[in-house]
Amino acid sequence: MSTPQTKTLRAGQMLFAEGELPKSMYLVKRGTLAIRKSKGSGYVDLARVGANEVVGEMAFFDKQPRSAAAFAITE
Repeated sequence: MSTPQTKTLRAGQMLFAEGELPKSMYLVKRGTLAIRKSKGSGYVDLARVGANEVVGEMAFFDKQPRSAAAFAITE
């Protein structure tokens, strides 16, 4: 079992990419993330994740590539 680590993102930074193999799941302590799926040359926002919510758990548990990306909207 690995030790929990803190990661700080600035607005616009990516937490993880669509298609990436999962190594972690994340608990958002503060701020907001956008969950985005690529569509053509752009993307579609699927959800917003905020404080005290978990993100990345589906890929982490099923060991499949991430189905969407997560970007910080706020720090």
